[in-house]
Amino acid sequence: MEKIHHHDRVVKKWYDSLEEGKILAARCCKCGAVEFPPLYACNTCGAHDMEWIEISGDATMTSFVINGPMEPDYGEPYSLAYVQLEEGTTLSAIVFGVYRRNQTKINEMLPCPVKAEIWQRDGYKTVAFRVVK
Repeated sequence: MEKIHHHDRVVKKWYDSLEEGKILAARCCKCGAVEFPPLYACNTCGAHDMEWIEISGDATMTSFVINGPMEPDYGEPYSLAYVQLEEGTTLSAIVFGVYRRNQTKINEMLPCPVKAEIWQRDGYKTVAFRVVK
């Protein structure tokens, strides 16, 4: 895969890849840790030797929080959750399909599979996750 250089515009490349239908992350060439969203340096070992990878999108939701009615902002119910990518990175993310009325059922399923998807938001694309049923 292509190396990430200090002069690269990482954020631009990441958003451009979403427009192309690809979800990219950065993998450390020294220790193999994956950074998502991508960074210039590894948070695990501090190395600056990173390369671009496309993630699978497969992940596991380990916990979530429901803090009020959240449907209006995004057009469908969602919660904020901790998600661990198949590639190893854990992050806080938007997860569609988790809401007050089904929180007990979803909580009983934890940890449960979720899938990354490219989501159109206010003039740009970003990444959110959806519960896999």
